[in-house]
Amino acid sequence: MLIYVVRPGDSVDSIAASHSISADSIIYNNQLSYPYPEV
Repeated sequence: MLIYVVRPGDSVDSIAASHSISADSIIYNNQLSYPYPEV
């Protein structure tokens, strides 16, 4: 498991890209639902 501290300006897509994982896996594993909260 990877722990990432979300920073202002981060998005699900940018976090996924920076860790070479899919946005869908972040959404699923963190039980997010649309609309995603903005940081």
